[in-house]
Amino acid sequence: MANKKRKRRARPPLDERHRLAIEMLARKGVHDTMDEIASLCGVDRRTLYRWRQREDFNKEYEKVHRGFISAIRRRHRSAVDWLALSADEITERCRMLGLI
Repeated sequence: MANKKRKRRARPPLDERHRLAIEMLARKGVHDTMDEIASLCGVDRRTLYRWRQREDFNKEYEKVHRGFISAIRRRHRSAVDWLALSADEITERCRMLGLI
């Protein structure tokens, strides 16, 4: 008998459930568990773990996670910039932004 290679079944592309899971995993808080995330996505926890093994899922997760971390860093830098200002500079910036 000759060794026959099995044809792999084509995986369907990522759908909305995958994207929701990716978003929630990227922004996962201390109190979020895999069970909670899976439940909100309408899948079993085991399915969520299986999705994490997919290359396309992980690439999308890394992209979303990097964007989330970058946004946090930008906000942090902006807050630090404001802390370095004097009261007069803060007042002037608030005027320019129409806050006062």
